Amino acid sequence: MQHSPLCNLLLLAMAVAWLSVSVADNSGTTDAVAGDPASAKAGESEQHREAFLGKDEAPEFNKLTPDQAKQKLTELLHKIDTNNDQSISMAELVNWMRRVAQKDRLASAAKRFRALKVASDSPKAAAPLTFQEYQLAVQRELLADSEHKAAASNSTTTASEAAAAVNASLAAHMSRSRSHWAMADSDGDGRLTVEELADFIRPEESPRMRGAVVQEALDTADSNRDGRIDLGEHLRDLYPDYDKDRREGKSLPDWVTREEEHFRTRLDLDKDGSLSDDEIYKLVVPDTADQAKTEAKFLFGEADANGDKFLSLDEILNKWKAFVGHGATNFGAFDHDEL
Repeated sequence: MQHSPLCNLLLLAMAVAWLSVSVADNSGTTDAVAGDPASAKAGESEQHREAFLGKDEAPEFNKLTPDQAKQKLTELLHKIDTNNDQSISMAELVNWMRRVAQKDRLASAAKRFRALKVASDSPKAAAPLTFQEYQLAVQRELLADSEHKAAASNSTTTASEAAAAVNASLAAHMSRSRSHWAMADSDGDGRLTVEELADFIRPEESPRMRGAVVQEALDTADSNRDGRIDLGEHLRDLYPDYDKDRREGKSLPDWVTREEEHFRTRLDLDKDGSLSDDEIYKLVVPDTADQAKTEAKFLFGEADANGDKFLSLDEILNKWKAFVGHGATNFGAFDHDEL
């Protein structure tokens, strides 16, 4: 999925602001080797497999033979075929992938929840997370990360200087996080469950966190604080001389001109010269962000041999590697009611 440059900037800002999992969790998949087509293709295949099976289940597929994989895939298809018509529709596949994605999302949040509890020395590991626990955990994680980076780079920064820098960063982060915390706190008890923490750390994936997504974008780009993002604000971080060159009548680089056109024709939907809350949200979380639909369309493109918009068991088994790769998984995880 491609984002505009400003959208990438806003997503980066959100990632930093919510400190989702990067400090405490280094278990992410390894990126494909740059410039290696085979590695890139393998990475894409793994992405499709994880979208269909789930991040925890997908690696287990490698332990099965092709025949075992096909058998497990057949068993799984009965769960996806909710109307029992012996075929998989686009809607059924999309719904399945959304359920898998939600399961992965909650698993990631549960892992982060446990890490925050441990980092804050909380005596109540299973109780909802308090903001004080979150603040203490993040402070300790940031300080540990700062010390690790200083040691790796042979920095001359003293411990007190590092702590002061961390505390300054933490103060700004926590000021912004309090309002986002309140949005994620659906029952208003001041604490976050695993489900609520999932919304807090991945606000762009939760429609009810729309306000937090928009506010973070405004904090990042709305320099005149009028509650909107105009063309100049959209381009200023990308091309610092934008306002100056426009005032002086200078020719703009071609890429800047193209970005102006994109803003006017694709982003500013009501053509009033700036982006409203709705337009900002669509910029940060575009319609194409529905990964379940994207992955389902890919699998249909791979397997729907007769083009009838349904996948039969034979069609799926003929393209089984597109769904599950070279092995299969412990499908016991899919027997729970949530899937």
